[in-house]
Amino acid sequence: MKKYLKTLLADINDAKKNRSPVRPIAEDEILPFELDDFYDENMEDSDESETETQEEAPRKSRNIREIMGLEREQFPPPEYWNEEEAAQLVIALNDLLAHYNLAADYPTDLPPLMAYSTLVGALEKYAPIMPFGEWHLEFCHYEPAECPFDEKYCRCKKYSDSTLNENKNEEDDDDFHREFDNPDNISGIHNYCDAWCERCFFSKRCAISRMKQPFEDEKNNRFDLGIWREEDVPLQNAQKWLKAQLKESSKVLVEPLDEERQCFDKESNEIQRDVDSVALIQLAERYQLNVINWLKGDAIKPLLNVVESASDNPNMKDADKMLVESLMVIQWYVYFIYVKCMRAVKGKMDEDDFVNVTDDFPKDSEGSAKIALIGAERSLVAWHQLVLLKPEHQPFVLRMMALLDAITQEGEEEFPNVRNFIRPGFDEII
Repeated sequence: MKKYLKTLLADINDAKKNRSPVRPIAEDEILPFELDDFYDENMEDSDESETETQEEAPRKSRNIREIMGLEREQFPPPEYWNEEEAAQLVIALNDLLAHYNLAADYPTDLPPLMAYSTLVGALEKYAPIMPFGEWHLEFCHYEPAECPFDEKYCRCKKYSDSTLNENKNEEDDDDFHREFDNPDNISGIHNYCDAWCERCFFSKRCAISRMKQPFEDEKNNRFDLGIWREEDVPLQNAQKWLKAQLKESSKVLVEPLDEERQCFDKESNEIQRDVDSVALIQLAERYQLNVINWLKGDAIKPLLNVVESASDNPNMKDADKMLVESLMVIQWYVYFIYVKCMRAVKGKMDEDDFVNVTDDFPKDSEGSAKIALIGAERSLVAWHQLVLLKPEHQPFVLRMMALLDAITQEGEEEFPNVRNFIRPGFDEII
């Protein structure tokens, strides 16, 4: 894993701070006035020539990247990253866009490197930053011949009746419809996973994973943390160690949370919980920020050097292998936990409006919450392994483990039935 990855992930997270405070929403406001301002500043009359528009009436507003305070030079070309690194950046960039009420509309089955390139390009677009709602960034011209993506990822082509008829008899294992209709694949397994296809035992039975570029076997290295076999012993050992340390510690490792707030939601025309003040979200965000800052510090550099050299050293010692695995797991889930917790809490608020409809149906919010808690537990195991190998980091590790334990407890309190949610494939007897 490259050293620059942690720096770029931290810069992407820091870019959230550059958003202007969200203004109050007027009672009779249907559309935000930011839309009118955006069109006034950026949309010229169609009668004007393109040359005149560029020379005489340049854009007054800044593009998305400039608004966020990011530089073009911060983003290396796609070939600089491997699949795992690109996947982490894709999660972070989508989370950053969501923070600005933006969403990139691109095929969800794009391989990580293509998705990374698409999102970096999205930062060069111009868009209004609205206090509510969501502005979608489009890349498609709705003409298959002009598709900006690879032909096999073209949604227009796949959903066009004429194209479907033309391709009806083609034998293409990567075709969207063939994969989702393939009886060997586990339907819906991709909905509640951690997106780490290289580490998933079901990757060959997942339509989304199969549509990605195949991974080499050597990229599927799993060392011996035990979490990939879903064993209880490593987690129980980590929890037992944490409980003993907490019993001995006289310090407050998880600081008191802010009081939960309520806010007026214009779409539902009612008072709802303020998502950012929900205890689970506060804990997940606190964990994310702490780990990001730790990864940026000097104390962790020697450990990250071991990770950096891992792929070039086939004769690594077992201890170094465990160190590499621990750090990779920690870094993979550092953004994932917060994003999935946010999805779960927001989903729960939406589902509350349809309680009679969804009461006997599996709730998407509980599925999102479950994979978030699994990510927290896997991270707990990774931190435990790290502190056994590098006890000098115990003060910080203990705080992070305490936060993860608090996230797990709060998640189970927020979603009482979360452990009963059955994830396709993972929680079934296949």
